[in-house]
Amino acid sequence: GWEEDDGVNQEVAEYFQTELYQLPAFLTGGNIMTDGYGTAFSTTQMFAENDDMLTENQFRQLAYDYCGIADYHLLSNTEDYGIQHIDCAAKLLDEERILVKSLPGWHPEYERMENLVTELSQLTSCFGRPYQIFRIFCASYDGNSVAAYTNSLILNNKVFVPLFDIASDTAALETYQNLMPGHTVIGIPYSLWYYYDALHCRTRAIFDRFMLRMEHRPLDQEISADEELRFDVKITDHSETGLIYDQLWLKWRFAQSPDWLETSLAETDIPDVYSCTLAPLPVGTEIEYYLTAADNSGREEKLPGTAPLSFYSFQISDVSSEGQTITPSFSFLGNYPNPFNPSSAGRTPSTTFSFLLTSPETVSLDIYNLRGQLVTTLTNDYYSAGRHNVNWNPQHLPSGIYLYRIQCGNNHIQGKSILLK
Repeated sequence: GWEEDDGVNQEVAEYFQTELYQLPAFLTGGNIMTDGYGTAFSTTQMFAENDDMLTENQFRQLAYDYCGIADYHLLSNTEDYGIQHIDCAAKLLDEERILVKSLPGWHPEYERMENLVTELSQLTSCFGRPYQIFRIFCASYDGNSVAAYTNSLILNNKVFVPLFDIASDTAALETYQNLMPGHTVIGIPYSLWYYYDALHCRTRAIFDRFMLRMEHRPLDQEISADEELRFDVKITDHSETGLIYDQLWLKWRFAQSPDWLETSLAETDIPDVYSCTLAPLPVGTEIEYYLTAADNSGREEKLPGTAPLSFYSFQISDVSSEGQTITPSFSFLGNYPNPFNPSSAGRTPSTTFSFLLTSPETVSLDIYNLRGQLVTTLTNDYYSAGRHNVNWNPQHLPSGIYLYRIQCGNNHIQGKSILLK
């Protein structure tokens, strides 16, 4: 009885002039959510609909072969009656955050929903960390049925949320706005949909097959001061037009600072994986960051997608990886801007190197050309504890890449600075 739904797929395939793959199973779109990293969620209803054709193992194998789903979570049904779809109960906001419906205590499915929260809290994300679970209160709109706020659509930095003309609509929109910074939250009246339908039941994103895809495991919220601050990102250029290497950046700043610093991402030995590191930072430092990429097709991407309005963050902990308390004495904070232009005489120096000391130390900072020849020594002085800046305005030097080496005690840090004229 749903042949016209199947027909849509053929129309879409013809429009995009691409091959259509017909999954030899029932795969109800509203009863699946996936993170794009091979993890998916459905209620048991998904397998029940295939019972007369396939075993559970056969269905899981099809999901892997056709959709790349390697970690398929089968969750308990959340309704006493009805369609039992996961999008009626939960919404994956990103790889590690799940929004779950919260029901009034009198509702007959209240316990089922709380059981779902328990099941989800026992799972770990594709990044190996427990899911962050948030709740959205769904009041009744007819004395029995409750609002399906989780049946939303996240698309192109927008969040479309079904509304039910009840008082809790306003709070639902605020919940999404608080959880999805940088997104535009738009309410859509539920009255525009069929009974038991809502946005996610009837609408779908069509992914750009020539996308510029970025994959990154955000750093843990607490990083030991003795751990390497390494940022890895996989960047796949599906347009095959080539990446623009001088637009591959880690953008980072000290929490609440208005200025973003830039560190370029470099190729690694792993195909499509780019990386950079930051010098050790003082205990208690909180860092906010995001990543950028661009290719020659004109596509530009960021992680998170709405950066810099949204960003990742972490804090430097004083507990070492062995559980001991540590207090690093020297922290190099990088140079900004980089790349940079020389300033005219008498104006502010064109780039600034910054570092922190927890105790007085001698710090030297040398600049070399790519032949390894010393160009200049910017400083070789004794500094008091605190933050210090060293300025460089090389008006007499040609454009190019220059290497810096900063030394404090046993700490040796090297990097590159790009001069543009």
